[in-house]
Amino acid sequence: MKAKMTELKKVYEHTSARINTHAMEVLQELFHRIPFGSKITLANGKTATITPFVEPSVDGDGTRHALIDVKYDDGSGHFEFCLYQSGWGGAV
Repeated sequence: MKAKMTELKKVYEHTSARINTHAMEVLQELFHRIPFGSKITLANGKTATITPFVEPSVDGDGTRHALIDVKYDDGSGHFEFCLYQSGWGGAV
């Protein structure tokens, strides 16, 4: 039984590493497709610019994430948005 559990653990670790690598590749691709520098005009006429905040990375608990800022052009504030891998599914 112990040998079977060891083999199962190896399969899980291999699958997890592959999925995590693919997830980071996808997050990098998504992040770099965001039209940074683009202007947004809000309903009240106020304008803002989309800017990168934190490049895709892995935090201490293994979460893959990236952060985006949308800054008011008049300097009065900004919004922060987070892209992160929320899960996965399908055949592994």
